Amino acid sequence: MALVSVFLLNKIALAADNPTQKFGRGVANIVTAPVEIAKQVDQEWKKSSENKKNTGIGVVKGFVKGLAFTVGRFSSGLWDVVTFPFQTPKDYEPLMKPDYVLQKEETTNTKSNSAPQEVQPLESATK
Repeated sequence: MALVSVFLLNKIALAADNPTQKFGRGVANIVTAPVEIAKQVDQEWKKSSENKKNTGIGVVKGFVKGLAFTVGRFSSGLWDVVTFPFQTPKDYEPLMKPDYVLQKEETTNTKSNSAPQEVQPLESATK
C-alpha cells in the first residue's frame, strides 16, 4: 500500500508548480529517502569497478555517501512538507536535485558517457 502511495505521489508531483505538488514531493522524498543508500552504493561500486579499483571500497564509500544523501533527501522532503504553502525557494523548487531519488537528473551537456549523475544542491534561495 505504501509503495502504491509513493508511486502515485511521485507521478502527481513530478514538477511542483503549486503547494499541493510541493507537499506530495515532500512526502515522497521522506518515504523514499533510504533508497539513496542503495543508489549511492550502486554508483560507487560501478565507479570503482570501472577504474579497476577494489569494489569493496566502492561499496563502503557508497554506503557512507548514501547515509549522508538519505539525511539530505529526508530533510529536503521535510522542508517541502513544512513549507508547502509558501513559494520558498522560488517557484516551489526542491532543495535537492533531482527532485526524486530515482529520477535522472537533467543535464545540459551532451556527454556520450551514460554514467549516473551526482546530486547537486540548488543555489541559495537568497540569490
